[in-house]
Amino acid sequence: MQFSQPSPGLLQNIGGEWIGTWSLGGVSSALTPTQAGSWIADSLNNPLGWGRAGVQFQQLAPGSPDAAIIFHVVDEITGPNLGTGVIGLCSHYRDGSCAIQLESGQYANPDLVNHEAAHGYFFAEHSPEGSDSIMEPLEELGFVEWPSDLDIAQVQAWLGNPPDPAPPELQRYFFPGGLETYITNRHIAAGALARMTCTVTDPAAAIIRPVYADTHAHMLSGDRQVLCGGLSTDRQGWHNTEWQEAKGSGDLFIAFVVEAEPGVSMDELNIAHAELQLSGSGDNAGRDIPN
Repeated sequence: MQFSQPSPGLLQNIGGEWIGTWSLGGVSSALTPTQAGSWIADSLNNPLGWGRAGVQFQQLAPGSPDAAIIFHVVDEITGPNLGTGVIGLCSHYRDGSCAIQLESGQYANPDLVNHEAAHGYFFAEHSPEGSDSIMEPLEELGFVEWPSDLDIAQVQAWLGNPPDPAPPELQRYFFPGGLETYITNRHIAAGALARMTCTVTDPAAAIIRPVYADTHAHMLSGDRQVLCGGLSTDRQGWHNTEWQEAKGSGDLFIAFVVEAEPGVSMDELNIAHAELQLSGSGDNAGRDIPN
């Protein structure tokens, strides 16, 4: 099997796995959408299929913009430069999208689905007639054929090492919690110095940082920036950062965000107090300010 594009083709690394997303497009009147969708899903997800190469497939809702390939089931496949008897057709377009047409008369045969899926996701080309490959040109399906051991090995070699798993999401919350803790419309002069202090009663491995955003909506959506250095909460007692120039200025919304790695028990952490301190404006940039 040869590949016309580099790995991973139209596959995506989702959670450390190679995933091929797809959705159902037009369906011939000979089949119901349920029948068409089951034919494609059962063929792609069969244990004898491309899953042996470490590839999984995920069906998305019709019309989803995240679907890498749209499958259409049609009565007959026609088009310029196409001969008669075409039972499957994969089309890659310049905008990166891909569509696969399956002839409805081949309903329930997984060979056609997996053959065209290899064209679509892997950019696989046809193998020579008589080779041990599901990628031989399909003119007539007389029996069910699954990807051969050679096919699986070649796709694995094309994909290379498995993708790194996605980093786990940090645990995150606003201190001490909720919108009411924001310092709304606090004005920070350009060049002002800032530091934060906090008192940790019961320590745990986390970090508390002052962040700013232009609006509440931006704060909640994650469109926020760090205002100045944060503090580790793994030690009991009162702590403070060094003075540094604030990274934002103007009328801002400000909050404290606590972040911890997965597995850290946030219930063990108790922060008694946290405070953002500001000192002057750009005029004091050259002066020492005692802690």
